[in-house]
Amino acid sequence: PVVAGRALATRGSDCHACHGIDTASVGPSLTEVAQRYREREDAADYLARVQAEAFGTDTIAISGGCFQNALLLDLLCDKLKDLALCLPREAPANDGGLAYGQALVALAHMESA
Repeated sequence: PVVAGRALATRGSDCHACHGIDTASVGPSLTEVAQRYREREDAADYLARVQAEAFGTDTIAISGGCFQNALLLDLLCDKLKDLALCLPREAPANDGGLAYGQALVALAHMESA
């Protein structure tokens, strides 16, 4: 995960640099993206694959409070089984995992400086 985080951090992968929460920037707002795909049954795995391809990686981190739900986590993992998945096992899927991810990105930035 640190290697993948380093690669993303050094390529400027901050989503908010191009996408505002409610306002379009370089790309559509994150709200627009959510609305565009909300009827799609495969939205989560589709968007994960789109992002993996855009960043040239086969590693996906699955996190967020909704993935504390074991059924949702298992269903998504099954759909993405051909990718390397970083799962909320050692770090929680909620804010604790977010803080851990932020620390990894900060570490990658420090190591690349």
